[in-house]
This record gives sequence, structure tokens and C-alpha cells, in this order.
Amino acid sequence: MNFELTEEQRLIQDTAKRFAAEEIAPTLDAEESRHEFRADRVAKMGSLGFFSCAVPEEFGGSGMGFAESVLMAEQIAKVSASWRLPFNMQNLGPALTVSKFGTAAQKAKYVPGWVAGTQLGFFAMTESNTGSDVSSMKTHAIDKGDHWEVHGTKMWISQAHVGDAGLLYAYTDKTQGNKGMTAFIIEPKNMPGCTARAIETKLGLKCAPTGEFAFDGMKVPKENVLGKPGDGFRGLCRGRSGRCRRGAGPGHPVCQ
Repeated sequence: MNFELTEEQRLIQDTAKRFAAEEIAPTLDAEESRHEFRADRVAKMGSLGFFSCAVPEEFGGSGMGFAESVLMAEQIAKVSASWRLPFNMQNLGPALTVSKFGTAAQKAKYVPGWVAGTQLGFFAMTESNTGSDVSSMKTHAIDKGDHWEVHGTKMWISQAHVGDAGLLYAYTDKTQGNKGMTAFIIEPKNMPGCTARAIETKLGLKCAPTGEFAFDGMKVPKENVLGKPGDGFRGLCRGRSGRCRRGAGPGHPVCQ
């Protein structure tokens, strides 16, 4: 098996390395001292195709895969770990997940902006008492007929208070356990009942904005459910590849 990079992969790697050296490194110290996040830099990264991997070409994808994304992210992270985060917030989180599980309308509305870096993304899963144990989350949504009403909080969410559109995970039927968790596409700035606050004191990743969400009856349209109600945990467990993260295969009782 040949593990050498292709000519195209080397070009991609060199592009990311040059971007980090020319666009990030010269001002990084000053930006870190101010905890400065630059949305214009995310858009520039998007224009270079940094967030286009594994996304269908009709929605801005480049035809590249996960290996190319890793090659680019690695070069950026060598200069700044903060600026590696947009690869997750734009591409490997929201864009890929909606590309896999979303409706045609959801894909057309949201994926191109995440890929281009002109729409800041996030995925809101973690809570103050919920990290790796996703099923312990408290955030829940109530069916109100023509919309869902969300209550709860999310903590330590990258790009929360600057985000335009992203993913939210909440229980819609707690009695069903993991199978009662649902994924939503939310727009914090446009949906009443959502408050986003910055977390200012951080040990590292000072140029990567981190915040928290508070949901006090946030209204989410029915068309913003990703997949079907109850599919949220299954999507998290099976991941973007479609395979069970726990390696249990088709018989795994949790994600089936």
C-alpha cells in the first residue's frame, strides 16, 4: 500500500502552510493578547476551500475527502490551535452532518454558507453536567404544533455567541431515553428565546470564541428538525461515516 501524498495533496498542504505563515502568524501574538476572533479570516479560509472536504459539490464541496481536511488542519494547527477550530465548526460538524441527514431544502439553505465560511457554524451538545455522556443532557424541546419550544442551557460551545447557524441537540421525549433525543438546526440571532454569552476566561485557544447558550422557550420551526424527532443520538453515535462510533456494527442496540 502506498502512503505517499499525491501531487494534489501536497499542493493542498502547501497552500494551508503558506496561509498559516502569511495570514495568521504575523498578527497572532497581538490577537491572542486581545482574545480576538476574526470572521473575515474564516471567510478567507472558506474561499480557499478549507471547509469543502467530503461535502457534495452541488453545495460547495471540492471532491476532496477527510485526508485532505486533516492535511490542511494540521498545517494551520502548527501555527495556531485556535485557527484549527473552524475546520470543525464549519465543515466536519454542521456541513457534513446536514449533508448526510438533512432535507434538500436544509442542505441548500445552510451547507453552502458553512463551506464558504460566510456563515459561522457550531454544534451545541455539551452542558455543565454533560460532556462525553451525551445522554445525560437536560435541554429539552416541547412540541407546540407548528414549532418546537426549547428550554435549557449549553456550555463551552465553540462559536456560540458569534454563530449564525448550527446544530442543537435536545430531548423531545425523555421517556424514550437515547431514542428521544432530536437534532435541530438553529439560528440564534433570529430565533426568539435564545441568549448567547461569551466565556471570556480561558487557558488556551484564545482566538477561538467559546460561549454558552440559554434557551428560554426558543421557537424552532418544524422544518428545522434534522432527520426525524428521536434521530439525534443515532446521528451522533453513528457519525458522519454512517458507521457506529463504538464499532458494534449493525446490531448495536443504542444507535439502531
